[in-house]
Amino acid sequence: MRSLACRVCPGRHFAEDTLFINIASVLLIFDIFSAIDEHGAPVPVDYKVTSGLTSYVLFPSITLGFTNSLVH
Repeated sequence: MRSLACRVCPGRHFAEDTLFINIASVLLIFDIFSAIDEHGAPVPVDYKVTSGLTSYVLFPSITLGFTNSLVH
């Protein structure tokens, strides 16, 4: 009798490839900048990590702009 615990998701490769393509598309289309203060200087990034079962990094505000290199 086979255990169900050793089975893996058959769509995991599709999910990983889809995630990669989505992230690559965002990095290609947008210029990602750090936040800018009232004097036009970039705000230093202070990373804060949450604690708990699902932890994540809190980033300061980020400005997105379209990449000019794609415009003909």
